[in-house]
Amino acid sequence: MTKYTEDQIKLKNYIVKGNVNTQCKTVTDLNHWADYGIYNVTDYEKYQLTCIIKDASYDCGGKVRVDFTEYTLKELKDMCDYYCDQAQKANLVKEKAKKDNASNFYLRIKNVCKLGASNYRTAIRWILEADGYDNDFAYDGDYICYEYNLAYRHKKLFKTAGVA
Repeated sequence: MTKYTEDQIKLKNYIVKGNVNTQCKTVTDLNHWADYGIYNVTDYEKYQLTCIIKDASYDCGGKVRVDFTEYTLKELKDMCDYYCDQAQKANLVKEKAKKDNASNFYLRIKNVCKLGASNYRTAIRWILEADGYDNDFAYDGDYICYEYNLAYRHKKLFKTAGVA
């Protein structure tokens, strides 16, 4: 039987308490956390902050890896606040770009209809063919939205156009 320190028992209780009202359960096995060098609640909180920092920095276009043992809890909280703020700003820019791209794509459809496409389905098919997306390859709406940097809610346009 493994003996755990008082700090480890507090850590387990802290995690169990955190698991009560959430669908995503955190591992409560103390040996698991010991493998990561986490033996107390402060280490656990620092580790969790490093995970948030990594994810938030990814949203900013990079991926920052931080060793929780090299920083204080306050330093990590400040770092986390900074990267979360930057991620929020980056996501707002990405969302604006997607809206702009959707507007531009809509205008492109209208212009192709003026050039002779009988309806928007034909216009979309012509646009995709002109951009090198022919019907020989089974593109789905998700892929086309990704390629044109459109919100995925627009994928239905490509399915009704007979492309996806």
